Amino acid sequence: MNCAGWVISAAALCLGASSAAAQAPSDRDWTVTVSPYVWAKTMQGRVQGAGLSTPVHVPFSEAFEKVEGVFMGEVAVDGPGWGAYIDYQGTDSRDERIALGLPIEADIRLRSLTGAVYYVAHEEELGGLTVHGEPRLFRIRPLAGARWSRTRADLAVPGLIEVGKQAEWTDVIVGLRTDADLNDRWKLTGHLDMGGFDPGERFSLNAQATLGYRTTVLTRPALLRVGYAVLFQEYEQGDFTGDRFVWNMTGHGPTAGFSITF
Repeated sequence: MNCAGWVISAAALCLGASSAAAQAPSDRDWTVTVSPYVWAKTMQGRVQGAGLSTPVHVPFSEAFEKVEGVFMGEVAVDGPGWGAYIDYQGTDSRDERIALGLPIEADIRLRSLTGAVYYVAHEEELGGLTVHGEPRLFRIRPLAGARWSRTRADLAVPGLIEVGKQAEWTDVIVGLRTDADLNDRWKLTGHLDMGGFDPGERFSLNAQATLGYRTTVLTRPALLRVGYAVLFQEYEQGDFTGDRFVWNMTGHGPTAGFSITF
């Protein structure tokens, strides 16, 4: 698995940390939390299509230079003891590599939509209140859902060959969200999920750890967030010609965003 060290480290952080969005107040009213964010990720892996294969490496230092379009955000609904969320990520990027002595250009478009439900398996009051008047809590929330992914890779050796391959697939995922109020302002959050469950052919791992600062935006409770995220995806698909599409990619890097609760 690519970047195994990053994956293990992020997973450990998530198991000891907490969730990626501002949470429902302790009175258990239903709330909706909207969380736009950006992810400045390093992409590293391999893409293959129509017999043309190229390594991909877009380092963090070049992330914004090579990313041509991005939109990311999550919407979560929290109620008495359980909740649900939908998270969307869309990224277009370009990379240029030398493979087998040839210059290869790779235009990569990645879309993913993740939806899951979770329930409060453990909740513990930590004493005191947050600045929003809620009890400080530590919670553990298992989750289950699905992640739909679509990726398109246009590979070209300038002047010689151009090929385009697209694949989409859906993985069942299981995972865990946790959150801990460090004091009345600061909140440590984390998320871990896995899907596919067929390493070598189809597998995914998503891990995040986030530190949030409570404030107010437009008179609504809000959380300003910074953190780190890792997403590993492995997928192979054959077609009637015998060619195989291979997507083996790890993205990791810092995140920043905010959450507003209604």
